[in-house]
Order: sequence, then C-alpha cells, then structure tokens
Amino acid sequence: MRVRVSVWVASACLLAVCIALGVAVRMDAPFALALNEGVRSLAFGMHGGLDGFVVAITQLGDPVVITLTCLAFAIALAAFRRRREALLFACCFVVSAVVAHGLKLAFGIERPQGPLLVDLPHSASYPSAHACCVLAAYGCAGLTLVAAAKTERGKRIGWAAFAVLMILAMLVGLSRIYVGVHWPTDVLGGFMLGAAVLLPFAYLLKEEPADPKYDLEGQ
Repeated sequence: MRVRVSVWVASACLLAVCIALGVAVRMDAPFALALNEGVRSLAFGMHGGLDGFVVAITQLGDPVVITLTCLAFAIALAAFRRRREALLFACCFVVSAVVAHGLKLAFGIERPQGPLLVDLPHSASYPSAHACCVLAAYGCAGLTLVAAAKTERGKRIGWAAFAVLMILAMLVGLSRIYVGVHWPTDVLGGFMLGAAVLLPFAYLLKEEPADPKYDLEGQ
C-alpha cells in the first residue's frame, strides 16, 4: 500500500513541478529566460556535421511515426497473448499525448524563433509533446519487456532494452532544442510530464506479472 501511495505522490509531484515550470516560463521568470537562451546558444553553436543525424533522431518522435510504432508494439503484445500489457502500453501513450497537448493549450507559449533545421510545428511550445510521449511510450515499452520476462536472461534483455530506449527518448527530446523548434524548458517540462505519466503504468506492470507461459525468449 505504501509503495502504491508513493508512486502516485511522486507522479503528482512531477506533474506539479511541470505545471510550475510552465507558469514560470509564461511569466518570463529570469531563471527560465537565462536557461532557455543559454542552452539554445550552446545548441546552435554545435550546428554542422551532426545536423543530419539529429534531424533523423527527432523524426522518431514525429506524431505519425511514434503512433504507428506504438500501434505495432501493442499489436505484437496482443498477438503474444499479452492483452493486459498491450492495453496498459496503449493507455500510457494515449494519456501522455492527451496531457501534453492539453497543457500546450493551457499555457499557449509561443515557439522559439531563429535558425530551424525542420519545419516549425503549429502547436504551442510548452511542454514538448515529443519529449513527453517518447519518454512515456519508450519507457513503458521497455518495462513491458521486463515484466514479460520470466527468466534471468530474459529480464537482463528487458532491462538492456529499457536502458537503450530511455537513452533514445532523451536524445529525441534534446534534438528538439538542437533543431530549433523548442525551448529547453519545453523539453525539461516534457520529460517531467512523461515521467509523471509513466510511473503509475510502471507500477501496474510490476504489480500484475505477465502470463508465465510467455517471456522474451518465447518459452
């Protein structure tokens, strides 16, 4: 019971900090302005040979790409009789997208202006939906693989996949600053929001073990 309460408290705290940061950005708080300008200048100073790689990374968070990827993963889970995990994963992704875009509408913060490596989206800037949705979806996918494993080798594979997916999620979020379409605070807020969404689903995956007849090794 204490663990369950702790999960919800941690999730609520992350959401509260995300909202507080959005308010600070909206009110042009000095620390937010300094952070945004400083990190953006550093990112723009790195433009050059990495541009193509970063643009490719940022496309992993494109709404169409991530939706199709998550749909394929959910279908694969269902095909292996992991219907509960498929439902949790799909809900995690949908909730992250709805909450992120809901906060975008609530804050209405304008996108940054300046050198762009990709087209500027029409939606508001804070929080970054790319950062939020990718962290929540990729994190949930990795934890689903861990929950599905019933052998030590399978769990090691799952945790390795989780680590790789989380690193990839971080790169996608940071790429949004590099390509010029988000403020650093947008990405920071998106990461916090994604973590706030992920925590309850991570608990649910751990609380109810997957069917032992199926694991990562097909045993």
